[in-house]
Amino acid sequence: MNGLSESIAILAISQLMVLGLYFLIHHKGSLARLMSLFCICLIAYLLNRVFADSQSPAVTFLLNRFATMTPLVLWVIAFNLFVDSGRIHRRIWLAMVIFVVARVIGIPLYDPASPRSEFWFIVVYFIPQLILLGFSIHAVYLAIKGYNQDLMEQRRRARLLFVISMGILLSVLVGNGFFSFVDPFLDNFQLFDLSPIPITVFPLYIFLITLGFNLTIFHLRQDTFLLPPSEPEQNNNSSQAIDQSNRNADPAVLAQIKKLMEEDQLYRKMGLTITELAEALSMQEYLLRRLINQQLNYRNFNQFLNNYRINEACKRLRDTRSPISTIALDVGYVSLSSFNKAFKDRYNITPSDYRNTERVDSTSSNTHEPIDS
Repeated sequence: MNGLSESIAILAISQLMVLGLYFLIHHKGSLARLMSLFCICLIAYLLNRVFADSQSPAVTFLLNRFATMTPLVLWVIAFNLFVDSGRIHRRIWLAMVIFVVARVIGIPLYDPASPRSEFWFIVVYFIPQLILLGFSIHAVYLAIKGYNQDLMEQRRRARLLFVISMGILLSVLVGNGFFSFVDPFLDNFQLFDLSPIPITVFPLYIFLITLGFNLTIFHLRQDTFLLPPSEPEQNNNSSQAIDQSNRNADPAVLAQIKKLMEEDQLYRKMGLTITELAEALSMQEYLLRRLINQQLNYRNFNQFLNNYRINEACKRLRDTRSPISTIALDVGYVSLSSFNKAFKDRYNITPSDYRNTERVDSTSSNTHEPIDS
């Protein structure tokens, strides 16, 4: 191993330790702990890649396990950071378990000399690496997906930084690891002859982006842009949200928003964007983002719209017999599936279950009404 790679790796590890300790000491909550764990995973990756020759097999195996978890940990960070009011599906956890089991149990048991070595190679190496690549790509997608709807200025900047820095890191790290694993398998069929990226590239890149994070953090106030403030309680009633807004807000603007949304029912327009709402209010878009976020306590524009749409949908589910698909389209959703998801995210039940429950409660209430003598 050349001295340059080792020196750069040591510098990168020192920056990662500073970053990990910062989140661990100065922030609380699961997201801060995940950031610290991500730093540990990157440290393990650097130690195992740059100093592999001086390590025992047991240490190498342990560091490998942490290192290969890096994209998974980063995906969980992206989900918690960029997805509001979301829950990780059980199938996602299952895919992570499959990956971990394949790497922890499968690799030690893999025998390249066995008759079915090619089959087990696919099971132990190829499929898990595809899972890892999928998580890496999807982590970047989560950062891109909600950019236009995001109302938090700091988090919008974090999305761009995440996409640029982590996107490059994951693409190079996972891609290089993928081809390093499949190279022997592919060479048997004489399809590809791929060389991994030079080892110096990884520690240098990790050092630069970590140094950039540290310099940025120390120039910001305590609530760093990487960890936005905790999500405020979502308002269930749109008029209450406006009435309880901060005194610093312009009452005329809030009244105009209330009129557009409640009286004019602008939320019924399919695909309504914050740009269109800003144009209707004749105000700059960034000011409207700030107002809805800081005064009405919404983290993204979809939450703001869903509040009005689902409130009306609930009323129509209770008071009418209109098909649920008709209600969904009438209140502004582009499809029944998107309506069902938004409704279930809020009430933890489907619109049909909500309608049936409300009817049962209404019938029960009417049955027990006292009879006037």
